[in-house]
Amino acid sequence: LQVGTPSHEAPKKGDIDVEISLGALCASRCERGADKAEEVAWVELLRVDMRNAAKVCDIKQLCIEKGQYEFRLKMSGVCISHDGNLPDAFLLAAVVALMHSQLPGTKIENDKVVVDPTVESKNIILKQIPIPVTVGIFNESLLLDPTLQEEEFIGGYVRAVFLDDGSIQ
Repeated sequence: LQVGTPSHEAPKKGDIDVEISLGALCASRCERGADKAEEVAWVELLRVDMRNAAKVCDIKQLCIEKGQYEFRLKMSGVCISHDGNLPDAFLLAAVVALMHSQLPGTKIENDKVVVDPTVESKNIILKQIPIPVTVGIFNESLLLDPTLQEEEFIGGYVRAVFLDDGSIQ
């Protein structure tokens, strides 16, 4: 959690940034330095999920002072076991992390944001819980939540994120 300055386009909103790393314990293919492009693609997918999360998390609650100060949440995921479908696992982990996060009470002193223990911390409120579903396409078959071994053979993916209100992202 950091304090930053909101953009001019969104002076009443905060920001959420995402970082993912695949460690050596993750899977044998990670040990070999496998596909950094895949890791970058997963990070970008999760960033899109989090940025499109307006229906899930109102990032206005990250605003400290309109146009002056915002909270910036940095979500870091470290994969320690990879048996397939990491984007869905990372999204679910990010949602659980948000559900258990609190924003500290703050005040502004001398043009700086300081934590004020007399001001009550606030839980981050989620409006909905996203449920990601990924289907792998293999020949004429569909594989729900493909494993790492299945991912090597599938020809493509279909991914959807279902929300409580019945909408699909």
